[in-house]
Amino acid sequence: MSTYLRSTGDLVVCLTPNWSSSRSGIQLSTNPLGRLEPFIPMSDWQSLTSSNLDSFAYDAAMQRLQIRFKSGKTYSYANVPPSLVEELASAASPGQFFNSAIKDQFPTS
Repeated sequence: MSTYLRSTGDLVVCLTPNWSSSRSGIQLSTNPLGRLEPFIPMSDWQSLTSSNLDSFAYDAAMQRLQIRFKSGKTYSYANVPPSLVEELASAASPGQFFNSAIKDQFPTS
């Protein structure tokens, strides 16, 4: 079993794959590929009205978009500009917008 370490300033987190915890409104987890993701407070997640997508969170400083699917899996997309995130949030069909403008267009982790 592998163990991952991540330092975020004064905080060092040690996680093993598939381990998650929620403390102080922050979700600590590994993504489906077993890599650590940036920590985004749960209060920053926005719900989506979609049959496939559940919610999203965006770290503007890192231009990293995280999408949580109804299945419970979360994927992270790098280098996503803020304008696309705004379009996702206001899309009539967030799932269709995701499939055409984000999925397979940006690196995932």
